[in-house]
Amino acid sequence: MPSRRSWLVALAFVFGVAACNDTTSPAPVASVIVSPDSIVADTADTLHFTVALFDAHGNPVPGRTITWSSSETTVVAVGSAGIAATRDTGTAWVRAAADGIADSAWVRVRVPIASINFGPDTLAIVAGAAVFDLPVVRDSAGHIVARDRVTYTSSNPGVATISANGDTLRAMGLGTATIRGTADGRTDSLVVRVRTASFRALAGWWRPCGVGTDSVASCWGSYGFGWGEDSAAQPTVTAPAALAGGIRFIAIQSADAFGCGLAADSTAWCWGWAGNGRLGNPAIPEFTYTHAPVAVQTTMRFVSISATARHTCALGTDSAAYCWGAWSTSPVAKSPLQFSAPSPFVEVSAGDHFTCGVTADSSAYCWGYNYNGVLGTGDSTSRSTPALVAGGLKWVSVSAGATVACGLVAGGEAYCWGGRSDGPVLLGTDSVNQSPVPVPVKTSVQFTQLATGGEGANHTCGLTADGTAYCWGDNSLGEIGDGSTTAAVFPVAVTGGLQWQSIAASTYVTCGVSAGGVAYCWGSNAAWALGDGTTVDRWVPTRVLGQP
Repeated sequence: MPSRRSWLVALAFVFGVAACNDTTSPAPVASVIVSPDSIVADTADTLHFTVALFDAHGNPVPGRTITWSSSETTVVAVGSAGIAATRDTGTAWVRAAADGIADSAWVRVRVPIASINFGPDTLAIVAGAAVFDLPVVRDSAGHIVARDRVTYTSSNPGVATISANGDTLRAMGLGTATIRGTADGRTDSLVVRVRTASFRALAGWWRPCGVGTDSVASCWGSYGFGWGEDSAAQPTVTAPAALAGGIRFIAIQSADAFGCGLAADSTAWCWGWAGNGRLGNPAIPEFTYTHAPVAVQTTMRFVSISATARHTCALGTDSAAYCWGAWSTSPVAKSPLQFSAPSPFVEVSAGDHFTCGVTADSSAYCWGYNYNGVLGTGDSTSRSTPALVAGGLKWVSVSAGATVACGLVAGGEAYCWGGRSDGPVLLGTDSVNQSPVPVPVKTSVQFTQLATGGEGANHTCGLTADGTAYCWGDNSLGEIGDGSTTAAVFPVAVTGGLQWQSIAASTYVTCGVSAGGVAYCWGSNAAWALGDGTTVDRWVPTRVLGQP
């Protein structure tokens, strides 16, 4: 039970002494002033009000009988001395009257704070980053209340600070600080460790993530971080912050309000929004957020993983594909479903409502919703099991996106299929807007890897043997990285002259790690997705904050 608080507002009166030394004034009361004029209190609080009476000339009027009343006695009860007791939540007017003249004070009674939840016990974040909307504050009725009811402190403001209203935590410099919040006898604390981060691979989306050279997974941006045991804890992070849980990852994928990764022991883990089986664990309640990565429910070990808008697929050590989540041609899978082809899979890539893979005999297979021929089977028929991609080509790799899939053949030539009838040309050629069979990308460039974005992403990027990056397709927010917002029908070089070791395309965002091990992102920054601490769109590669 929170301790009772009381307010005492003292009003000093200067009374004039009458010539005849009377202690009362014959003048009638002209005005009444109740102090304080408003109070916000908790239930079971004691409130003290005072009243001042004045005549028409502004002179104090002593010796009058004061009548006190409350407009809502179930909320506030007031006694004859102006001492009030709060009873229940709501609002009321406390009224004082004398000689038919009255004034009132407004009172709002709220439920006391029952919990303050920062989420994780420790937050590892890079210098220069900000975290918005971190603590979740609830009253004893379980309702979320304003963070500004809490008093916040930092043990080391040179390392980390938090705003007075609790809305913004900022990482100021390297080191460790403890942020503490206290209200109504309740308290919670967060240890903030400000560090540097180096990356070896990134995955895009509205909340990009990356695997560090130390195998720590970090994410930034909005939507689906899933901090805290309170599922309402969904902070926005402007630069890399380590995932809770302390798991060391070898691969990571970020998607629509969730993410998945492979741990060092080849187990699969997911975090964030649990809707429609996205996390691959039926024990997690639907449409909640997890506070840290949870294990995908399977005994299978995996060698690679790919996540997109609503589902995730991984390549098992048995060379089968395993998928969970939601896609158009299958019921929601809350734990992994196995998919096999005539030859063992060596690669699997998840697209928005479909999946593709390459087998050991260099064939490509796709299954799911066949929007605009995105399965590459030469028709518009959707498939619930893997179907052979037409054309008889020998494939090295394939990348499934939103409405496009692209792949590489042995010589490094790129082919794409699917597309859309409206908007920019996505297939890397000016011959067709969409195709149900693979068509060659019109370029002399030979690629070693491709990345096609999912969920609304309409661009593809690729790397050459010397690490040069090229992109093509939609460029409405600068995601191509050529310094413009002009759509690229054919592959164009990413500006900046950098050599790249990896690249990832996603919804209006592209990220990559340079040959020197530096992480960059470009494109839409509407949700702090580029990790540079701003919301300014970038049309060229921009360095992610917090790197050495």
